[in-house]
Amino acid sequence: MIKEVSLCLLFAVVCGVVFALATKWFLKTPRCRDPAKCPFRVAQLWSVGGVEGLSLVVWVRCGGLEQPWVIDTGFAGPPVLSLPWIVCGRKAKPEQCEHAYTSTSTEMARSPPSEQTCRNALNRFMKDCNADSFTAGCTTTLMGIGASSVSNSDMILAPPLELLSSTGTYLSGRSCSGAPNADILSTTHMQTASLITCDWLRHNGPCLISPKAKEFHVGIGGSELMQLHSSCKLFATELSGGAFVARVKVGGDTFHLTVDTGSALTISLGANAAKKLASCDASGPMHVQQQGVNGERVCSSIVWSKAEVAGRSLETPVFLNDHDIEQVDGYIGLGLLSCFDILISKTEMRLRFMEDDPEMRKRLVETSRTGWCDAAPRCGSRRERNEHISNSRG
Repeated sequence: MIKEVSLCLLFAVVCGVVFALATKWFLKTPRCRDPAKCPFRVAQLWSVGGVEGLSLVVWVRCGGLEQPWVIDTGFAGPPVLSLPWIVCGRKAKPEQCEHAYTSTSTEMARSPPSEQTCRNALNRFMKDCNADSFTAGCTTTLMGIGASSVSNSDMILAPPLELLSSTGTYLSGRSCSGAPNADILSTTHMQTASLITCDWLRHNGPCLISPKAKEFHVGIGGSELMQLHSSCKLFATELSGGAFVARVKVGGDTFHLTVDTGSALTISLGANAAKKLASCDASGPMHVQQQGVNGERVCSSIVWSKAEVAGRSLETPVFLNDHDIEQVDGYIGLGLLSCFDILISKTEMRLRFMEDDPEMRKRLVETSRTGWCDAAPRCGSRRERNEHISNSRG
């Protein structure tokens, strides 16, 4: 009897060990699963930086590194690990996301780290996260608002990016997709935040960026996706340079604009495209100076015009740059996009109008300077401008 009980206990222990090992393997092994049966995953989203420097920010954990990252739909390729950003970032709690973003930005601008310091930070990141590097790296063409540059980047095989959810837990866009449980990152020495790119959104989509609700949904499927499709209007299907390009009617003419949540402005047109703008209010000479990601200085004259965005007619400032923009006519930024929910899949982008914010667009031009960058813009005669002012005031 005692022997039989001992054998039963031994059998139970063996079964328990086998079950535990099988469960561990099952949880760690990537599997092809139906996204519709996965839990709806919602990350917290912050709008930080003020009107002129507005950014959409999520709190990201990658291995042992936790920092705010910016969602930038105008940036293609793998997610960008900014080495100056991780050097200047201080240890912070997720609830301090906004403060961590602003303090890291301030420190990076005040005291940019050296290349060697950045290299040391990358080595620590790889060691702490058990990440691997590719020997060849990659060459990146960075198209700014007035110039392009080519740079070399390290390619890192790292743990998957995990986003802080609205419940305080962390979620991964890959957890239900059956995709490999890792992310490839590229590095940069530019003074920028680390970036979640358009390609990451497409690979982990469908994704929904909801600035008004302060939510970022990843891996949407099933009935939720069907409802979103029916309520969102198709906005862009074309890709240029790895980012979505939309056809937007501005002042009665159609322009090809990169959809860029990395820009705080409304609509910016390159120099050649600006000459084609037919109708605008140019009654008050205004301009701003912008600095692009490649260090280029761009002067932008400001006029007002109507833009047709996903079926909505919005009165908006339009920034007419004195430099050309490569491959497209310009870009549309958060000054208008923050009025919409943005649904992104592999092949298309859709918008759902949520709430207009004309006061925000007015604040965008409050810091402008008097005068044009060069000659007065061609769009709109004095008579048309006066009629526009009279109508808007009436």
